[in-house]
Amino acid sequence: MRVFGLVLSVFLLSLGDRPETVNGPRLFGIASLVVVGDSIEVTKDATLPPGLDLRTKGGTLAKATIRVGESFDVTDGHHFGHSFKLLAIEKDLAKLETTFWTSFLGAKPTRSTSTIQVRSYVTRRRKE
Repeated sequence: MRVFGLVLSVFLLSLGDRPETVNGPRLFGIASLVVVGDSIEVTKDATLPPGLDLRTKGGTLAKATIRVGESFDVTDGHHFGHSFKLLAIEKDLAKLETTFWTSFLGAKPTRSTSTIQVRSYVTRRRKE
């Protein structure tokens, strides 16, 4: 039965839309990041499960422009999320502080922060 499930999964993944390969770092939940001057434009990944949203101080959005010093999140708002702060734009690279956090009832909250540099990328879905 396990083998059948694996074969079925591979078959289903081979049908329909599949993401194109993106070389280099990507941000969780972000389908595209484009460096524009001293800001970035980010677009939510449409394949995120319901409840996970792109959020800024302006609310829940499908797309946002983030300037140096501003932040955005991909989160359910309660238990799990990635927070991103745009620190700088250097040579067409976005330098971001990224924090992954969890907070589940009965478990110790977790938090992990790092700094990454990301080039502009756009993930397109293609038919096979």
